[in-house]
Amino acid sequence: MKIKINAGLASIQELTPDELDAIFGVVEAVDRQCFPTSSRDEFSGLWLSKDAFAASITDAQRSALKNLGTRIRDIYNS
Repeated sequence: MKIKINAGLASIQELTPDELDAIFGVVEAVDRQCFPTSSRDEFSGLWLSKDAFAASITDAQRSALKNLGTRIRDIYNS
């Protein structure tokens, strides 16, 4: 995996299949389980999950996800 930052934009390139699967699994789970909060009159812009967040991933995907999180955290901390 390569992470590049240019002019305030970050790009992630050359993901392994496990890294891509891990990212997709999290994105898909959040997309399926979240619903918009709203008042009777207007959408607040906040989405909540209906249930506790749940994911089922392999050891390789977990490792890839941890690595990705570490790399992104390093960007935020730099």
